[in-house]
Amino acid sequence: MEITLFINFFPQVGRKVVEEKETLFHELCEYLELEVEHGVMTLAQVHEVLQQLDPTSDKSLAYSKKWLKKKLQEKYNETVFCIAKWIAGCYLF
Repeated sequence: MEITLFINFFPQVGRKVVEEKETLFHELCEYLELEVEHGVMTLAQVHEVLQQLDPTSDKSLAYSKKWLKKKLQEKYNETVFCIAKWIAGCYLF
């Protein structure tokens, strides 16, 4: 009987980036909890703040708007409301 072993010679790539993205997301959440007075912001405004907090020149640590919306809904559950508008055949969030 022949046994084949697959050995991963490559280190876990991307793990640090994921942790850095999560750290940046938590910084954003702290900002939102401490600085947002009325609690009403558009997703575009929240995404802009996230990009401002991102220290990289290419803003590669900032989540996309779609992923950011999902992360905010996961973290804040029922306290985050997303309202969609139907304009010109597409939803705007």
